[in-house]
Formats: sequence, structure tokens, C-alpha cells
Amino acid sequence: MSFRAKLVLAFAASALLPLVVLAFGMRREMSRRLSRQSWSRAASVSSTVTAKLASMRQSTRERLHEVSGVLAADNRFRLAEVAHDSGAARSLIDWAAGAMPSAGFAALQVQDSSGRIVSSGHYRNQFGQVDAVLPAFLDRAGAEGAIIDVVTTSGDVRVLAMIDSFRVASRRYVVIGGTRFTPGDITAGDPEVAVNFEIGSAHPGSHPDQLAREALPYLRSGDTASSDSAIITVTRRPDPMLALQRSVDRWSLAALGIVAFISIVLAAWLGTRISRPLSALAAQTETIDLDRLDQDFGGGGDDEIGALSRLLQSMVDRLRASTVRVREVERRLATGDLARQVNHDVKNGLAPIRHVIRHLGQVAEQHPEQLATIYQERRGTLEKSVEYLETLARQYAKLSPGTDSGMFDLNRVVAEVGTLLSTEGAAVETHCVSSPLVVRADALVLRRIVENLARNAVEASQPDKPAVRLVTSLQSRVGHAHARVEIIDQGTGMSQEDLDRAFRDFFTTKPDGTGLGLSVVQRLVADLGGTLRVETEPGRGSRFSFDLPLVPGQTDLSRGANA
Repeated sequence: MSFRAKLVLAFAASALLPLVVLAFGMRREMSRRLSRQSWSRAASVSSTVTAKLASMRQSTRERLHEVSGVLAADNRFRLAEVAHDSGAARSLIDWAAGAMPSAGFAALQVQDSSGRIVSSGHYRNQFGQVDAVLPAFLDRAGAEGAIIDVVTTSGDVRVLAMIDSFRVASRRYVVIGGTRFTPGDITAGDPEVAVNFEIGSAHPGSHPDQLAREALPYLRSGDTASSDSAIITVTRRPDPMLALQRSVDRWSLAALGIVAFISIVLAAWLGTRISRPLSALAAQTETIDLDRLDQDFGGGGDDEIGALSRLLQSMVDRLRASTVRVREVERRLATGDLARQVNHDVKNGLAPIRHVIRHLGQVAEQHPEQLATIYQERRGTLEKSVEYLETLARQYAKLSPGTDSGMFDLNRVVAEVGTLLSTEGAAVETHCVSSPLVVRADALVLRRIVENLARNAVEASQPDKPAVRLVTSLQSRVGHAHARVEIIDQGTGMSQEDLDRAFRDFFTTKPDGTGLGLSVVQRLVADLGGTLRVETEPGRGSRFSFDLPLVPGQTDLSRGANA
């Protein structure tokens, strides 16, 4: 992020943060107080609605009880039901219709104990019909009553119905009465409160703004199906408060936008004034390297930018003075590194020659007649070691040695290294797969890799431990075949600290070691596109393995016959 961008962000934050905190605090306090007032008003309205519904129930219950008492004392009702007087029975048919207006009911019905309708005020033609469902339903509803849709001559009417009973000559009669019910009858007319009325057997969960909820049994008169529920809910309407909050939010956002615009413009102008000399210093500093130290930063002013210019000039002067010393040290280090690597590789080439000469000397002393035969047997080792040293000499003569890549059987290289070490008296076992492992590499590079790792394993082994094992195998990775060589010993192993430093140049735990073997091996394996792994444990030995990609479909190894 540039200095100018940081300055703009700092100005914007310092200007906007207090305003944001102020706007947030005002909105939060306003919302809290308005919400508290709204809930208080809504709770008052809810109490009013609940009181109206309770009053409607009480009034219906009392008026129905009065109607029941009047009918129980009516002699015409006794003559019709007990004495079976035909004249009284005809007058009883219209009794409920006449009693409904004075009682203030929208539905009124009288039934005997069998469910036979004795008189029906809201629908006269129901006289004599049997309806046992309605009284049983109202009996279950109890004193709270139920919502019923009754059939009248002018259509269905929804009523809050209750049931009362009386006895005449040991016979039980029920009186069913209902007051017309509409949600508007119990609303308080407050725009912030809604009274909802729903019919259904499902019972929805409570709403966050719900103040009261009451469920009444519901039945349609004449319906024999299972009953539903009439749900009455009182809910607070948050719309007026939300509208006020949105208005406050719009004004707050407008103020924030104006402040942000002014802050950004001011910060951009000030950032340009400050960043221009810094950009010039950055561009001038970017051209500095060890081969070009001719930059002049000048004296600068008396401010912080001038101090930075003088500091950079001092740094360039010190770099000029130390560049010569650094390059001299680099030349010395490069010469020392090359000398150590040459020493390491030459020692590897001389070791077989030294063993062969020692062997020939022992034979000359003990069995001189076999000297010619032994010499012929070991002549190949001498020639290969001399050829190895000659190739090294040619490679180092070039300083940046090239490679003569060809196709070689890795099994053959491993077998030759194993044979060479065995002739030197080392305990080595070689296990190669039967199929050729054809890789593309330089023969000298392959031998250096295998011999370095194998000699390290032999030197780390102990006399009473099993022999060092050289194992080759074929590996497959996501459709690509690889050759794997494993060098396994049961020697001293390495600690985690030694393993972390094992591949660094010049790190060694041997008194006469150069510390280049493993680092060279790692670079050579990487140059061939392979990977090198190490598994080790102190006191239990080490397993070095490296994988090289196989040449697809190659079995002709004529070029690598002498690898």
C-alpha cells in the first residue's frame, strides 16, 4: 500500500470514525426509546383487546343463562314437551326466533337430550332435526366458548357460542346461544397494533412482535368432520418506527458521505505534497546495485525527508568502500569451495586405486606367483578409477562442467558400485530388480551420486551390524514411472539436529571429511529431475533414497553398456 493511500485512509478514519460513533449512538438510543414506548403502547392495547374478549364471553354466558332460566319457567315449553300439547308445540317452534333479538344473540337453538332441535332462531327449518355434534363440541369447549359458523337464511354467520342446560320433569335440555363475532369488535383502532383472526388446525409459532395469542375451538355448524382452531393474535406493527429509523439513516449516510468526500480530497492533496519527494528518492534508490554506486542524493532540506536523503548518501558511500573488500572475500571463498570439492571428488577416485595397490602389495609379499593373475582381475578397477579422475579433471577444467546425457541402466551403475566397494572389503549387498531401469543422465553423475551415498553408508556402519544394502525398485506416480535407489545401513544414524544441517556445504561429522558429499549429491539429483529423501534414527541407521524419472519405452541400453 502506498504512502498516499495510507494517508487517505488515516484522514478518512479520523474524520469518519467520530461521526459514525455519534450516528450509531443516536440511532441506538432513539431506537431503544421508541421501541420501549411502542411496546408499552402495544401492551396496553393488547390488554384492552383481551379485556374486550373476556367481556364478550362473560356477557354471552350471562345472557344465555337468563334465556335458559326463562325457558325453564315457561309453561308453554312444559305443555309442549311434557304434555305434548300440539298448540304449545307449534308456538315453541318460533320461540327461539322471538327470544334472539331481546337477548342480543345472532344464533339461538334449543335441543333435548337426544340432540333433537326443539327450536332454532337463526334457521327455523332445523326444527325436529338431530344434531348431537354441536352440543358435544360446546361441552368440550367449556366456559371459554367456541367460534362457530352457523347457517342462517341470509348466509353463514360467525358467532362466539356457548352452551347452557336446564331440566324439566327430569329431562335435560340444552340452550346454545352465540354473539356475532368479528375481529373488528375487539380491535382498539391503534395503527401500531394488528389483531389477526385465522381458521386452521395448524398452530404457527410465535412472532417476535406478537403480544398475545389465544386459540378457541372452531366448528362449522352441521359439519361432522374434526374441529379446527380459531387463532386470535395481537401483534405489534413496527412500520412507523422503522420508517423513522430509515429517515435518520438516510440523513446520517448523507453526512458521512460529505465528510468522506472532503477527507479524501484533503488527504489526496496533502499526500501528493508529501509523497512527491519520497517517490523521487525511491526511484533514485531503485537504480542502486553493487555495479553502479554513482548516485548522488544531495544534501536535502532540514526536515525528515532531507535526513533520509543524507542517510541514503552515507549508505552509498559505505557501499562503495566495502564493495572491493566483499569481492575479494568472494573470490577467496569461491577458490576455497572449489578446492574442497576437488579434494572430495579426487579422494573418492583415489580410494579404489589405493585399495587395489594395497591388495597387490599383499599378494606380492605373500603369493608372488599370483601377482599377474590378481593384477589382471583388478586392472578394470584401476582403469575405471583413472578414467573417473580424468573425467573429473576435464570437468573441473571447464569450471562450469557440462554433462554428456545418455540412456543408462541404473541397475548396472548400482551393481558396479556395489562390486567396487565389496572388492575394497566393505560389507555390501546389492538387490536389483530384474527389469532394466533406463534413465537419461550422465554416467559420471550417476556414479558420483550412488558412490557418495554408498561410501557414506559404509563409513557409518559398524562391524557387528548387517551389511549395507543397495536396493533398486520401480515406482509409479500418477501415470509416470520412476526408478528408485535405496542405500540402507544400520549404523550410527543421525540426530534431528545433524539431519537439518546434513545437506549444507562443509558440514561434516567425520574428522577428515570435507562436508560436500551430501550437498553435492542433492544438487546432482535435482539437476536430473529427481528427489532425494532421508530416513534416519540415532543408533538404528539411515535410509537414503533417490528417485529418477524413467525414459518411457526404452530398453536398448547400448549407450550405457559401460556405465
